[in-house]
Amino acid sequence: MANTSVDSNKELPKKRMAAGALFFNHHEEALIVKPTYRDYRLIPGGVIEHNESPYEACVREVREEIGTTPSIKSLLCIDYRSAHDGNSESMQFVFDGGMLSDGMISQIHLDSREIET
Repeated sequence: MANTSVDSNKELPKKRMAAGALFFNHHEEALIVKPTYRDYRLIPGGVIEHNESPYEACVREVREEIGTTPSIKSLLCIDYRSAHDGNSESMQFVFDGGMLSDGMISQIHLDSREIET
């Protein structure tokens, strides 16, 4: 007997998903980065990989992009982006990265393959 639930999953829509963290310093300035593959700035983060939770993706992407693993806190919001300019629809998960101390900021090392310096 064929497993119809697995077969029907092929027909379900697929959405792109990404996760990032919003960090501030003691001057209430937000940390934003300029990815090498985009022409605009955004918060540290990136694509959620297959079978990875949004939280896990956020922690991994922040570590990859800024070279440190600050304490990522709760989910702040989820943003939905409809398809536009050749991109498929997506969901963006934004987590609270908290306040970065001067010591934590001094430990940041940008990955020049992903982030412009």
